[in-house]
Amino acid sequence: MTQFLKSFENLPPEKQAGWGFEQHGFTINDDGHIAIDGRVYEFSGQIYPRILPWLSSQLGVADLFQQQRIVSTFPPEVTVHPHAASVLAVLRDAFPDDGADDTADEGGGADDGGADGDNAYEGADTHGSMISTDPMLRLRLAHGHTMNDIYAIHCHDTFDAPDVVFSPSSREQIDAIIALATEHQFQLIPVGGATNVSLALEGHHGHHSENPEDAPVRVAVSTRRMNRILAIDRVNNTAHIEAGAIGRDIVYALEKEGYVLGHEPDSIEFSTLGGWIATRASGMKKNRYGNIEDLIVDVEWVTPMGTVQRTTNNPRESVLVDPNALILGSEGRYGIITSAVVRIFKRPETVAYESVAFASFAPGFDFMYALQQSGDVPASVRLVDTIQFQFSQLLKPAPTGSLAVIAKAKSTFQRWFITRVKGFDLNKMAACTIVYEGSAREVANQQATVKKLAAQFGGVLAGSDNARRGYALTFTIAYLRDFLFPYGVLGESFETSVAWDKAPALWQAVVAEAEKWHAEMGLPGKIIVTVRATQIYATGVTLYFYLGFQCDTAHADLSPIDQFAHIEHRCREVILAHGGSLSHHHGIGALRRGFLDPTNLRTQTADALKQWFDPQGVLLD
Repeated sequence: MTQFLKSFENLPPEKQAGWGFEQHGFTINDDGHIAIDGRVYEFSGQIYPRILPWLSSQLGVADLFQQQRIVSTFPPEVTVHPHAASVLAVLRDAFPDDGADDTADEGGGADDGGADGDNAYEGADTHGSMISTDPMLRLRLAHGHTMNDIYAIHCHDTFDAPDVVFSPSSREQIDAIIALATEHQFQLIPVGGATNVSLALEGHHGHHSENPEDAPVRVAVSTRRMNRILAIDRVNNTAHIEAGAIGRDIVYALEKEGYVLGHEPDSIEFSTLGGWIATRASGMKKNRYGNIEDLIVDVEWVTPMGTVQRTTNNPRESVLVDPNALILGSEGRYGIITSAVVRIFKRPETVAYESVAFASFAPGFDFMYALQQSGDVPASVRLVDTIQFQFSQLLKPAPTGSLAVIAKAKSTFQRWFITRVKGFDLNKMAACTIVYEGSAREVANQQATVKKLAAQFGGVLAGSDNARRGYALTFTIAYLRDFLFPYGVLGESFETSVAWDKAPALWQAVVAEAEKWHAEMGLPGKIIVTVRATQIYATGVTLYFYLGFQCDTAHADLSPIDQFAHIEHRCREVILAHGGSLSHHHGIGALRRGFLDPTNLRTQTADALKQWFDPQGVLLD
């Protein structure tokens, strides 16, 4: 099992104003070198002297770290609806015992296939009370992690937040809050880990309009108290888990029982099971375990029209419409997810890592295609381009003492072999990170296939250490945005899925479009557009882009966030023009809603379902 954290216990709290854990992230030490603070990652507590000049070079800004260009005014003042007090009174009257509900089912029972109450697991309580108007909690549940969100909480004087936070601990409490919202005409916003990068929590409150009283009061429904594994079925290999359970807690709890879920999205440390279902999420090891839709056996969700659930957890049914299919990707529009029964797997017999270096992204991409067609596909296969490969290599802590001499000699030999023997250009190289999981026989077969195909496409096996570093890069790079933000560097990720034959033209067009608009807008330095190929399918591949540049804080026409939004929007238009999907796993949210065609039957069907399940608009659309 991949350990993306050193330990799952005694973790620090999550940040209020950025990604990740408090006191963790990139910083510049007294010697002017990049360091990574904290203790929870393998990279933590180390110094990386080569990162700073590399970042300056990539962004083309010599004085990048000489001054702060964006000064944070966090926290902004959160708005309050004129009628918030009346809704708060309704909630206080309906839920006089303002604390955790201890009466919820603790799991086990006759239908659990052998599990008992001892297998129930409860994660950390992240809210102090069931009903709260605390401004900082309201603010945190009002935003995700788009660049727009981060810019707004740091640079805007006010922020449009929900008026009340309701933190239920049972399905019955969700039933009750939906009934109250229907009766008193306030609006509900389901929130899990609030890690979205789609402006999914951006509401239509109306506080900044001329008539704010015309908009409904909004209540954030945080599922984070509904965080337990209720039962583990050891006969049928399933687990019943509440929707607010965070990914890292699910991993920890199942590992103690000898199981894995296998779903590892990049946000696994902070996102929730309910959020995965609502956004139709995908994980890094989907080749072995499947995407979230492959892992779901049943989902329970509550709508204004009633609760949707099956009476049995049969492996497959041919009975009308599958309710699981309706809630997947619904993004909270139809109902609030309360729990799910998911497939689980015995911990793999063998876990191994490998990396393969290629002369450039193109032969690496051909290797990915051939590997998919071979049928011997490892659990995770991720190809990164030159920029991400170089960054992963910079995440080697500076050795000291006698180790420094050995490391220097090893590095010199590796450079000689790659450049002189293989003829690779260090400024064009790409690398594939591979994670094997399964039986010893399965892993051995996959390793043999990888070795054969790597040689066929001119690749060089680069060892397990580089692979571990490349895999862990996923959890480290997320902190880079917040570190660069004060220096005026705006960065974001966006993704798509596309047919194999269309992918090369698509990624080249995205890079060209971003560079074109960066130049036309007269922005400083250079723009970084970096890509990796992640999830692979028989018919296509997922391309995951990172975009970053230093903004012009004195631009005559566009604010910094508008500069970023303009380029990102153009890149999305290019993706769609080249046959890419609007999203592979991030969802739509408010950020991409404008790209939907209202005349398309798929869009109309989704809107019709919204109208049927929620005719009075109780749930945020």
